[in-house]
Amino acid sequence: MAFSCPTKTMAQSSLKISLQGLECHFTWKLDYSRSKLQCLRETMIDISSSEGFQCSWAGHLYNLLAYLHHALGSTEDALQCLKKAEEAIRQSSPDDVELSLVVHYGNLAWVHYHQGELTESQNYVEKVGKLLQDNPCPDINLLLKLRDHKMAFSCPTKTMAQTSLKISLQGLECHFTWKSDYSRSKLQSLRETMIDISSREGVQCSWAGHLYNLLAYLHHALGSTEDALQCLKKAEEAIRQSSPDDVELSLVVHYGNLAWVHCHQGELTESQTYVEKVGRLLRDNPCPGVVWGEKAWTLNKFDVSKRKEALDYFQMALNGDPENKVLRCGYAMAFNTSVDRKNITPKLRSEMLEQLCIARELDPEDVYITVMYLERLAESGQVEEALKLAEEVTEKPMDSFGGFGLLLTFYRDHVSHDSSIDLARRTLERHPDSRQLKRHLGKCYKWKIFSPEEKRNPMRHILIENAVKLYEELVALYPKSLAAKLELSAMYKESGSVDRADKIFEDLFLDREGMEPQDLQKFYNWYAKHLFYAKQNTYRSIDFHKKAAEIMLPTRQHDSSIRVLLSTVHNRGHRAEEIVDFLDGLDGEGDVGQFYTFFPIKC
Repeated sequence: MAFSCPTKTMAQSSLKISLQGLECHFTWKLDYSRSKLQCLRETMIDISSSEGFQCSWAGHLYNLLAYLHHALGSTEDALQCLKKAEEAIRQSSPDDVELSLVVHYGNLAWVHYHQGELTESQNYVEKVGKLLQDNPCPDINLLLKLRDHKMAFSCPTKTMAQTSLKISLQGLECHFTWKSDYSRSKLQSLRETMIDISSREGVQCSWAGHLYNLLAYLHHALGSTEDALQCLKKAEEAIRQSSPDDVELSLVVHYGNLAWVHCHQGELTESQTYVEKVGRLLRDNPCPGVVWGEKAWTLNKFDVSKRKEALDYFQMALNGDPENKVLRCGYAMAFNTSVDRKNITPKLRSEMLEQLCIARELDPEDVYITVMYLERLAESGQVEEALKLAEEVTEKPMDSFGGFGLLLTFYRDHVSHDSSIDLARRTLERHPDSRQLKRHLGKCYKWKIFSPEEKRNPMRHILIENAVKLYEELVALYPKSLAAKLELSAMYKESGSVDRADKIFEDLFLDREGMEPQDLQKFYNWYAKHLFYAKQNTYRSIDFHKKAAEIMLPTRQHDSSIRVLLSTVHNRGHRAEEIVDFLDGLDGEGDVGQFYTFFPIKC
């Protein structure tokens, strides 16, 4: 694909970061309901239109009214009110008029930005910056904000300093401002994955600094500040080692993270120091590709739903540094994971292969890129070539396990289950302490155990016994992993130890109050299947499928439970009428109707 990121788009992105750091009505979270905004606008209009209207707050009133007009779609009225606001402020504050206009200039910057007038907007942003350079925490800003929120006018010096600093922090580009506020269980799961990658002896990769920065954020988000600081130290070491030519600019995101961590620790001076350091670095480089590259890498790791956004940031980064092999490889990986396999057309697959080919030429030692490439080769019909390349990969010492899961999947799909198990075992023998490899081997066991051909194998029980032992070890290695516990329960069931599987579900049921919605949905779905297949308790199974379906998250478990319920209705099973009423009650948003095509209800 072409790397199209016009200068205007980059300028808008850079300007938007600066705008978010302003102290004005557009950043004070006044995003109330439309009816409330309309009601407040009418009140402000009544006050401002009263005959002889003059008061010390006139400028503030017109600024607020301008924001309300703009929020409700009346840009011209907003501009007229901003003009009146400036006139009123200049009249009421002749001694220190420019400083009194800081909020006003912020509002003007936002309005011009929304109108696409970037130059005018940037001018007002710079004007605010100059005014605040010698007055980082003007009392007038805070008073205006408190007035508009109908709050008491009390603000000790320390609180004012924190407020001023927090505004600056919100404008930084780093992990703390990239909207990574996912569920605790998701953060824990990602932290475990990052720990697995980072704890490999001698881990060295072009993304090591990004990895430690992300891991630092995850530690901090989960309450481990000391671990976060240790990871930030490792991040800086890795970045300085991998980017000797332009190291300070490569540390912009890292310094932003440090600013946030020190702020949360109450170390305001240290935090302010890092904020100012970022400001100096970005003064001459308003859109550094290294920032967009790290943001892209982080988003790509965090969430499947963020991968298309990650792709855009990689494109922005490459626009300024098209020959950067790290960014090219990152783009190729993000591009190849941005579309579900079922939605990949021959044309799109060809484009993916082309990007992977470019990335391989730039970095032939990157195992992840190579495995992605051979996978796409096989999908395009070039299986023999892909197999030959896979053999070359497995013959080399594998010090990095990036892409190893994909490689095992490739062997499972194109050779055999035994070949994937053999590869996982051989690699684990060379790295016996790697819990990540043990997890990969567990998946290989699971694939084979539940494959149709293996169910007819008289020696299947031996594989199941091995899997039980391994999964028991994995639960000990990943004590907070719901997936490991559920998979162990499945292995117990297959081994005939239903009582031990029951115990896992009973313990999880007692802990369900502390589960995040997605984990709870997964637990209910698995428990429903266990009750049906292992306990032959159809009635309770339906109860738990209903519980899973009630949690309206678009997951495989949700779809699975809906399908089971619809299948029960379709086959006129027990409680069919009750299930129909239940599903009709859920279908207000159309989440269930999509499945009726597959399971038409019999009358």
